[in-house]
Amino acid sequence: MQRLLEIRDLTVHFYTDEGTVEAIDRCNIMISRGEVVGLIGESGCGKTTTARAVLGIIPSPPGKIVHGEIAFQGQDLLKMDRHQFNKHIRGRAITLIPQDPFNSLNPLFTIGTQIMDIMRWKFEPPEEDGETVGKNTKVLSKRHKQYYRDKIIKMLKQMQIPSPEQQLKKHPHELSGGQRQRVLIAMALLSNPSLIIADEPTTALDVTIEAQILQLLRQLVKEYEVSVLYITHDLGVANQICDRIFIMYAGQVMESAPTGSFFKSPLHPYTQKLLESLPKPSGEISDIPGEVPNLISPVPGCRFFPRCELANPRCKERRPQAEELFPDHWVTCFHPVKGGNRSISSTKFVD
Repeated sequence: MQRLLEIRDLTVHFYTDEGTVEAIDRCNIMISRGEVVGLIGESGCGKTTTARAVLGIIPSPPGKIVHGEIAFQGQDLLKMDRHQFNKHIRGRAITLIPQDPFNSLNPLFTIGTQIMDIMRWKFEPPEEDGETVGKNTKVLSKRHKQYYRDKIIKMLKQMQIPSPEQQLKKHPHELSGGQRQRVLIAMALLSNPSLIIADEPTTALDVTIEAQILQLLRQLVKEYEVSVLYITHDLGVANQICDRIFIMYAGQVMESAPTGSFFKSPLHPYTQKLLESLPKPSGEISDIPGEVPNLISPVPGCRFFPRCELANPRCKERRPQAEELFPDHWVTCFHPVKGGNRSISSTKFVD
């Protein structure tokens, strides 16, 4: 498949009073057209920071991208003119579905008003004879309003929102959690993006609604031929929706593989511990011994070193290179271990 996004050796630091936090360390992630890629890891491992780097919203200061490339459709976004990036990429070619639908919508305005504002920002309305129309137009004509409204209603129907004309008149608190999330998905799709970043979009939903949203996302990916970077710490969700999985720990990518290969034969010691930490049918829960390392002056080698049972001094001093042990199954480890078959349900690991 044709590559849409390639993150190469991305390195992100945050400069604080306590020292330099080396948040992302030489991260490499690839996404092909029409592919759903899962970025998985414990809280604080760097998933959202990676997404922010792609969207160009790393807070500076204190954050800074100190090395690497983010190639989108063959163009390095880090070298792109900021005006052009804002005009053509952020919110248009690359869009975001945020984590919490309630906090992401303004409680003071109706759903219709908020979607209309997004439409006006993303699109130039169709021109009318005798009228100059552009994004700085303060008052929309009736024709333009109807143009926007038709497009919005059509999208909401595709989101399987009942009576979309009536929903547009409501405020966010009048919608259910699932409906609010569908509205955010609609907003992300309005500009016909090539890539959607979904940052744990089902975390705030119950299991039944979560399953519906996941099914809807899958349908939309196929219909719109859009790629998705799906950020989650739920291995069960990743197993349902993702074509390929990247495992991140303390800012480093430890393993990547097609979903089937990943769950059948996990190779990295951290990945195996992660899978073992899933709750057992008996109710037993296993944790990973040790603590996540301090990212201020971390070890130069593998950051899982202090918690790894197979580690030796070389792991601390030298970071291994990613190695392909199965077709498209890569592991960054000096001591990969072939795993057994896994039966994964939709449940979160302990973090």
